[in-house]
Amino acid sequence: MQDSKQSRFGRGRRVALFVLLPLGVFLFVGPGHGSAAGVTFNTVYVDPARGGGEPFVIYSHAAHDLVYSSHEGTTLTDSSFLSGANCDIVTDPPNNVGPDGYICSYNNQVNMWYSTDAGHTWTKSLGNPVYTGFSDPSLTEDECTSAGACNIYDTGINLANDALYASPDGGVTWAAGTPQCPPTGGDRPWLAGGKYGEVFMSSNITGGQGTHTIYHGTVTQVGGQNASLTCGTTGIGDSGGQGQIYYNHHDGSLIEPKISNGQIGIGLLANASAFTGSFVTRVGPSGGNGLEHWPAVAISTDTSAAAPNGTIYVVWDTAPKTSALPHNGCSGSTGSAIGGNTLLQGSINLAYSNDEGQTWSAPITIASTGGTVMWPWVTAGAGGNVNVVWYQASQLTDPDCDSANIVCTNAGTSCPTQWSIAAENLYGVTTGSPTTELVNAVQNFDGKHAGGAIHVGKVCEGGTTCAATGEDRRLGDYFTNALDQNGCVMIASGDTQQNNPITGLPLPNSLPLFINQVSGPSLTTGTDCAAEVNVPEAGTLVGLVAAGTAGAFLVSMARRRRRRSALA
Repeated sequence: MQDSKQSRFGRGRRVALFVLLPLGVFLFVGPGHGSAAGVTFNTVYVDPARGGGEPFVIYSHAAHDLVYSSHEGTTLTDSSFLSGANCDIVTDPPNNVGPDGYICSYNNQVNMWYSTDAGHTWTKSLGNPVYTGFSDPSLTEDECTSAGACNIYDTGINLANDALYASPDGGVTWAAGTPQCPPTGGDRPWLAGGKYGEVFMSSNITGGQGTHTIYHGTVTQVGGQNASLTCGTTGIGDSGGQGQIYYNHHDGSLIEPKISNGQIGIGLLANASAFTGSFVTRVGPSGGNGLEHWPAVAISTDTSAAAPNGTIYVVWDTAPKTSALPHNGCSGSTGSAIGGNTLLQGSINLAYSNDEGQTWSAPITIASTGGTVMWPWVTAGAGGNVNVVWYQASQLTDPDCDSANIVCTNAGTSCPTQWSIAAENLYGVTTGSPTTELVNAVQNFDGKHAGGAIHVGKVCEGGTTCAATGEDRRLGDYFTNALDQNGCVMIASGDTQQNNPITGLPLPNSLPLFINQVSGPSLTTGTDCAAEVNVPEAGTLVGLVAAGTAGAFLVSMARRRRRRSALA
């Protein structure tokens, strides 16, 4: 949640932009028009009233269901809309538990739901009141046993503790946990599931990004049931760590994204389960001019002769300006000094490594026109297939104050920025000639999302200081994507397009959206996600790799399709 610290990285940094392999330049020009085989998504609300910022979604291999978690919303608010707060004014769906609403549903624990029907409907988990923390969820799963047992892990903080807890049944119950994983309370924890019964937590225990300390937790079982979860009291530091951590199931290492002197890369801890030694810094390409946010990382589900420990992908965003400006420097500005003419077009970028960060590809530009772009996240399948998501603005603007609208308002016209979710599937990135398909992930499914917009206006990036100053922080600091059991993309995002159904006033918090790929090639098997619902999951990593190999022909055929870049 980035307490007392900006979520953006390196404002005004002057590093030459290094982009050698552009994959495409696009504009949001209208609704998608791809064929039946094109990538499309479906969208549902996970909950009609509870907070939905900074969410994660994950597939549980133990329970064969989906698990979703989000911030309770207490510091992800726009205080100007508090009069629109919900409190049991929306009828609970049959499967929901307890009162609805931003105010009366608060229980000092991150929100958790599970779905047994592929995300069509969601049930609110009772959670466990012992493991307090309303903020900063991070879902992960450990390795499954041969009998199919594995755990989903979640975390939550309340500015005094970093709780950690586990579910063996796909998010239905959370019996094992600890209210305090690091010995002292930290900020912005991230999780990575390791071997069965093992989890890692990174936390900014001294505050701010780039000061990660990682701790090792283990689950104890009695009679086949989770009995307790304990964390070691000694952590391993990694200076420069910048985001969600990951366990590499191919070789047992732990990695996290990193920025070092303007270069993008990873920190790597070999043999993580032994939990000894130190992180090795492996950086490669320049992040470019105006690094904006922490990077995100993904690891391929398969290995190859070129990448014996899997391919690692990292994505990041830039927001360069013609002059260095402080965070929220345009608050109260009357226009031209901070208007669109002082902003330069930013970009979403990707690089990959086949040798765990020792060497890197040239940066690939995913998006570089059409308005401000920010907060990318990445998930990876097999055969060089990845999905990248980001928030796409309808115009070039400073999100903290929507500077383009300030300039426009001074001219006598209101033109607030529309924020959409761009989702791009890239097939065969590591081949050097990938096929890409870019879509606006959210269509106007309910008549309230014209142009696919999930938010309109400002997006404050200053952490909890946004709540203190009353700015719009309803989306939080990030959103995420992941793959389901069939290699089809799932996206979790906050949404601010719903109003209080009684008063008609905007809600002070976002609501949780679940967005899932319903057509287009799977990132692991290559078969159409419209048919994948009938394909049994590969029960092991080896099985998944085999499935990916079996789908290679279909992937190669998919690469012949021309790029579709029409977005609503």
